[in-house]
Amino acid sequence: MASILIFEPKTEGHHLVYLRLVYEALSGSFERVTICANFTSDISKRELIPYLGRGVVRENVAHLSVTDARVFALKLSEEYDYLFVPFLDDCLGSLALWSLTISNQRKPKIGGFLMIERCPDITIRNLKFSQISSMVKWFVVRALLRVGLPSRKVAPILCNQDATAHLLKRSIPQMFRRSEIIYDPWISLPNESRELVRLRYGVPLNAYVYLHIGSSRPSKGFIDLLDAFEALVERRAEEPFYLLRVGDNSGFSGSTKRRLRRLVGVGRAGVVDKHISTENFGNVIGCVDCVVLPYKSQSGPSGVLSAAIGASLGVVASDCGFLGWAVREWNCGLLFEHENLDSLITALSLFYDEKRDYDDNEALHASLSPAHFVNRIHQIYAAELNT
Repeated sequence: MASILIFEPKTEGHHLVYLRLVYEALSGSFERVTICANFTSDISKRELIPYLGRGVVRENVAHLSVTDARVFALKLSEEYDYLFVPFLDDCLGSLALWSLTISNQRKPKIGGFLMIERCPDITIRNLKFSQISSMVKWFVVRALLRVGLPSRKVAPILCNQDATAHLLKRSIPQMFRRSEIIYDPWISLPNESRELVRLRYGVPLNAYVYLHIGSSRPSKGFIDLLDAFEALVERRAEEPFYLLRVGDNSGFSGSTKRRLRRLVGVGRAGVVDKHISTENFGNVIGCVDCVVLPYKSQSGPSGVLSAAIGASLGVVASDCGFLGWAVREWNCGLLFEHENLDSLITALSLFYDEKRDYDDNEALHASLSPAHFVNRIHQIYAAELNT
């Protein structure tokens, strides 16, 4: 049997969820499995280590920067038949340079997930000044990969949208000749009553709850949601609107925190300023009425969107990137024009007025399950190893 190195240096967001599920999918197919990751962080101790088998070898890169960890992992991968990177686009540049420095005999077969907009398909007509550096970087990386990575050294590349696969096949045909579409899975489903979870987090039982969950980075658009929510409450003061913010708030400014505290003080908001475990994620999603995804950019899949679908809950989401495509394609919520305050206010209000039932797509729900995610990766690599 073959050997594989799975590399993931990051711990935020759903990086560890991907890593955990990829390990579950591949561990039975390879004689030697090594995971190169951060095993020291508190979140890794909760969300990763308990799920690993005794036979897996651990290479801890917690003491290294992400860049140095990539260099270490690529060098280490020369001892393996396969290298799998759950977020492959994060290290395409490093991979391109490394592929030119070693002989083909020492290169493992490269596989992993590639997201949608990290590799821009930009034309002169829609080119913006801010995109020039991304375009130049992509063309350089593409040229290096074309030279340094022969097709026989590429395992299946997993994508989250047909458009990604088509773009990559055009750009680097010998590398992405076999791309597969697999969507981001939901993590956990609600297993407690809505009332019990609301009581735990201090959410009024009769409130209509809009949820923003996850990172406090500006790209997640919470400030836009805060602006829209305050305007909505002012316009429709008689309605029981409530804003629940869940996640680490350390990235928010003092002004944003004060605005949140004011809403909390008048009974219009609640704050859970901590990471929510995988087991409780579904319960938090399941206790609200609407999940809001006001992202300013979203180049890859959204674990929060998948969690909402898993809980049969609709979303209000910005129309940017993969997020806009998925909500439109899957008909799982309302879209608004990203960074347009009036459009967001209208969408929040309309979602409340419509009160639509989103529990009507069993096929989509099943296709986003962790079991489907694991089984598809297992099937793809079983076929790869049998060729």
